[in-house]
Amino acid sequence: MAFENEEGLPWTASIHARWIVLIVALSSGTALIALGIYLSLWIRSKGRSLAPLIAFSLTALCALLDVAIIHWEPRSQWGDYLGMIDSLLFLVAPFLLRHEIQVHFRETEGWEPNISPFFTFLLSALYINYRLNPISLAQENPLTTLNLSNPTNSAKID
Repeated sequence: MAFENEEGLPWTASIHARWIVLIVALSSGTALIALGIYLSLWIRSKGRSLAPLIAFSLTALCALLDVAIIHWEPRSQWGDYLGMIDSLLFLVAPFLLRHEIQVHFRETEGWEPNISPFFTFLLSALYINYRLNPISLAQENPLTTLNLSNPTNSAKID
């Protein structure tokens, strides 16, 4: 399965943010975890760490177990503990993903995308996916904006 488009970025980064926000809203946030898992699989396919994938997968698993426990025993103390672990994983997983993406771009491209920790905390994988948009990355990367990567398009100095 191909996790990326022809530019080497995740295919969800090319989708307009409005559609992804709509899907996340209609799924009551479940799609946010699915987006995090997908982005973690994409960065893993680039040879990076499994940590974000494990964190997002455990978040999904804990959420499912928490719903099951609440359904069978609404006042269970285990449900409270599982909910706390799930919340903590939901906050940590995007930062692990953010770190792996920044390290990947630094090692392969020689620059880091600007992924704000504040908005990562606030919007999780939704913001990270938005920052991977090819247009925003092209504006950030100095080699791309100056068009120095292609010698035929660069200025000639005699």
